[in-house]
Amino acid sequence: MQNDFMIECGDGKLIAATHFGREGKPTVIISAATGAQRSYYGRFAQSLVEQGFQVVTFDYRGIGDSTTKMNDPSASMTNWGELDLTAVI
Repeated sequence: MQNDFMIECGDGKLIAATHFGREGKPTVIISAATGAQRSYYGRFAQSLVEQGFQVVTFDYRGIGDSTTKMNDPSASMTNWGELDLTAVI
């Protein structure tokens, strides 16, 4: 089971995410490598689901399907850690 959705960060920016598996299982959040899209981790997420986890992958602002463009000043590594990752958690 796979579900795409958007997450609103503390500053109102939206980031794209995918949930794999069923709720109620232990959760793994995959924080992507710099510039990598969440889709890169799909097969790894599926293997974790097969081992009994639910998984969330996400695109940082400025990456992949997130609504902010990379040239937006808010698309910074600082905001990736302080706002994007915090919103996912």
